Amino acid sequence: MSVSADLHVSDESSLPVSVLMTTFNGVKYLRETIDSILGQTWQDFEFVIIDDCSTDQTVEIIRSYNDPRIVLVENEHNIGISESRNKAISRARGEYIFVTDQDDVSEPERIKLQLSYLRAHPDIDVLGARVYFIKGGARVEDEMPVLTEPYQIEVALFFARHNLTYSSMALKRKFVREHDVCFRAQYHYAEDYELYHRMALSGRLSVLPDALVGYRLHESNNSKIKYDEMTRNGVSFMRDAYARVLAREVDEVEGYLIWHGLIEKLPQTSTSDLRKLGALTAKVMSAFESRNIDDKLRCDWIRQFCSMIWFDVVERSLQKLGFDALRVYDEFDQLHACKPGVVRKAKALGVCLLTKMKAASS
Repeated sequence: MSVSADLHVSDESSLPVSVLMTTFNGVKYLRETIDSILGQTWQDFEFVIIDDCSTDQTVEIIRSYNDPRIVLVENEHNIGISESRNKAISRARGEYIFVTDQDDVSEPERIKLQLSYLRAHPDIDVLGARVYFIKGGARVEDEMPVLTEPYQIEVALFFARHNLTYSSMALKRKFVREHDVCFRAQYHYAEDYELYHRMALSGRLSVLPDALVGYRLHESNNSKIKYDEMTRNGVSFMRDAYARVLAREVDEVEGYLIWHGLIEKLPQTSTSDLRKLGALTAKVMSAFESRNIDDKLRCDWIRQFCSMIWFDVVERSLQKLGFDALRVYDEFDQLHACKPGVVRKAKALGVCLLTKMKAASS
């Protein structure tokens, strides 16, 4: 194993694959993660690990591996996850860059399958893979349908309905260098999602339907610890993202409505806010339709997808708004391309009846 703090790497000594990981006090799951990378069926890669001044046995565990593919870089002072990831990206020599987090697990065929796909599809710049969740030691499958087409992913990013997960990604180094793919520390705790939006602007993203990465869910996930900061930063970049698509300024109040109602999927408590979300969904749909106006199949998919999003938003608000929510739903005819089935609509009516009965008895 080599240990280096030098970030200058010549492109002349490139490899097929670089696997990147950052660590900070990750001793609990670290061996499982490292073993899953070193045990890949594709063996020709360097494994660059940036340690951000761990105070536990993380570095000792990494050093215990007698594997020449591991390149350990120890930060001189703690710089945070975004800058550590950027440091790893700058250190990579591989034509293809794979990433993992210190507590996630890669299936043995991951590198082989993603590399094979990227080589066969020169138009794709970034390739994710379906993940499964690891919760309390048990495997839980992700039930969200996988979107594989770049235009589908670009639309889905505006509603947090994509399948992109950082630790499942493989990127072409050429794309990374040409478009300065890096994390922005000002979006701390929401930096992954902001990066996805930026990459979708300049490149083509796809996702393999194969479940190739285990994403660990536990109480120390940053999104649970730093909820307020994540929300504030998420609102900031989503305002910019929506402003680009809507071709107008999105103020902070509207930004929080987008984040809570469309990204976090929280129920609405006022018909006014619900109506605003309907208008936003319709405008996003119209904007993406206009980009794909010459492709009927794409336009049909965009209309159906946004219609599904709209009913989901309404359905979540039924317990708060009852029949008023369904009346707002009916106001947006353009978002009825994909209507709920009979069973789902019957359940919605049942919830409305219960809400009305509770209101009458209080």
